[in-house]
Amino acid sequence: MESDIHIPPVTLNPRKTYILPTRYGYLFIILLLIMLIGSVNYNNNLGFLLTFLLSSMCVISLYYTNSNIKGIRIVSAQAEPVFSGDPALFELMVQVAGSDRFSICFHFSDQPPDPAPETLIAGENNRIRISKNTGRRGIFKPGDITISTGYPLGIFRAWSIVSMNLQCHVYPRPILHSGEFQTAPSRHDGSTAPFTSGAEDFQGLTEYQPGDSLKRVSWKKVSAGQGLFTKKFDGLTGNSIVIDWYALAAQGTETRLSIMCGMILKAHRMNLEYGLRLPGITMEPASGNQHRHRCLQHLAVFSENLP
Repeated sequence: MESDIHIPPVTLNPRKTYILPTRYGYLFIILLLIMLIGSVNYNNNLGFLLTFLLSSMCVISLYYTNSNIKGIRIVSAQAEPVFSGDPALFELMVQVAGSDRFSICFHFSDQPPDPAPETLIAGENNRIRISKNTGRRGIFKPGDITISTGYPLGIFRAWSIVSMNLQCHVYPRPILHSGEFQTAPSRHDGSTAPFTSGAEDFQGLTEYQPGDSLKRVSWKKVSAGQGLFTKKFDGLTGNSIVIDWYALAAQGTETRLSIMCGMILKAHRMNLEYGLRLPGITMEPASGNQHRHRCLQHLAVFSENLP
């Protein structure tokens, strides 16, 4: 998984656990009442015996259904960023104490239960995956999680709703860039600078950030024990390119972001160093997965209304 969601461990609260008969449970209870009435009317001892036996099973089922959902603890969560329209996958780390739990369903509260329930092994980290479809780009928050069970007989259903701050980045849907990387505006006035080769002006040093190119690290500072710094230049070098918002001024906002997303993915596949320029945001050319995610995250949360 690409990112951890930092949440405090959550244990199901018994006071917020609910239990009701299922549809089959109501039918079963009605059947017991009919059997009881018939046994009373006809003074049938065998009918009484069968009615009380099935009633005992119903009470025992109620106890086990309630016990099966107690003590479930979610200790961590992870999520990968996705592109707009793709389902977001959340992975939960779940623990239980005491005995194993059977037929446990995890799903978001506005979705139906998963038809394939989980078995939670006591004393182990159980990985549970749940997904939800995404819409627009941005920070996706899927909402509360419902944990439920109908174990052992399906007569009763117990459930609890867990509020967690789950979220993940939703990147723009990429529009693949089919052209060659050659030029891009380097200034807001529309002037262009070549993506390949060209002179550079040294501007100074900035503190090293994960994802910065090692080619730009000031090794003299490192050898002197002064820490990691990245050289900052005014211009582009070698295979460096800049993916520029202003070069796509004729496009709508979402179309521009989708095209830029496709260009980032293509540049990453070609192992190019690339920078990103958005209104109010400039990222120096670099490469690697961390740099790619940082660029795509800027596209995901971009708003023209921000200063």
